[in-house]
Formats: sequence, structure tokens, C-alpha cells
Amino acid sequence: MSLKRELVDEQIDVNGIKVSLKLLEEEQNIEELEPRTRFLSAGFAFIAFGVILWSVLGTQAVDKIVKAYNFQEGLCQANQSVVLVRNQSCQCEGRSVCQSKFPCVKVNIVVKDLRSNLNESVLQTVIYDSIYDLNAECSIGPPCKRNYQDNLQAVESFTSKFRNHSDQVACYFNPADQQQVILNRDSHVSDLFHAIFWPFLFVVIGFIMFCKFFRSK
Repeated sequence: MSLKRELVDEQIDVNGIKVSLKLLEEEQNIEELEPRTRFLSAGFAFIAFGVILWSVLGTQAVDKIVKAYNFQEGLCQANQSVVLVRNQSCQCEGRSVCQSKFPCVKVNIVVKDLRSNLNESVLQTVIYDSIYDLNAECSIGPPCKRNYQDNLQAVESFTSKFRNHSDQVACYFNPADQQQVILNRDSHVSDLFHAIFWPFLFVVIGFIMFCKFFRSK
């Protein structure tokens, strides 16, 4: 009889419908828990995305930029005219349906090592604009613009440094592989900043969300 009384006491009448107080409490706890669970899941997602972003950018950007800073400074001098390979097709920067072209050129140079007291040529090879163009078919791969003249101007800005064969231009070569020569070592410093900053920001946001979650318990 007492057991039955307890069961009756745990129910309330809502418009003639018996509702269990225990179930109401459980539903209320679930409703309170769901936002906290979503908050915790979002924290996990931020950290996971930051780690994935770092792994991708670390291999594609940071490794190349760090490698570029191991290049030694030298002097480059054109040893023949700029060679036009062909007009290279490219996809416009930031647009998936835009196609354009730029002149694909090769610039052959002679490199001199500034560390050597001898005024002898280290080697003859092809020079590239940056670490991202290294070993490509073209000495420079400019940002692909819709207007061909913009692409032509970017290429001419690069080749103009080697028009006079008597001029020597500061350049950088890889001591481990002296066939690898680039003109600009600092041209992608902003890429290094973004490769480090954005993954770090996502991870920090995730940890902040974790801290708020556990403090609110």
C-alpha cells in the first residue's frame, strides 16, 4: 500500500493526464545537458580542425619556406636570352570556371657563390622565382589573372632583371643541390604567418571552450 502511495505522489495531473515527475526531471536534465554537450563537441571540432589544418599547411607551406631559408646567397647572371616555352594555360586565382594563360619562360643563368673567394662560376642552371616554382617547367608561375596582360606584366617584371647579360642579380641556391636556384627567398613570408596563425587560433579556441565547459560543471 505504501509503495502504491509513493508511485501516486511521483505523478502530477496535467489537464487530466498523469505525468511522472521523475520523467520531467530527466527531460529537464537532458535539455540542460544538450547545449553543454554541443559546446564540448564544438571544442573538439575546433581542435581537430586546427590539427588537420596544421598538418596540411605544415607540409605544403612551412616545409618549403623553411627550406628556402637554408639556401645560400649568390650572384646570378643571365648567360643567354630568355627562352619562351609556350603560353601556359592556368585556372584563374579564386575562380573555378575561369581559364587564362601566361607566357611560360625559362631563364638560364650562371651562379656565383659569395662564400668563395674565387670568382668562378658555381654552375649553369635555370633560375626560378620562388621556392614554389622550383623544378617546374616555367621559371615563374604568376598568380593567374583573367586578363592575359596582367599575367604578361608579372612575367616581364621577373625577366627584366636578366635582360642585360652583364648585370649580376642577388639570388639563392641550395647547397645540397646547386641546380636549385631561386630569385626571391622572402616572397612567401605571409604564407608562413597564415600557416602558423590559423591552426594555432583554432586550437586555442577549442581549449578555451574546454576550459569554459569544465568550469561550468
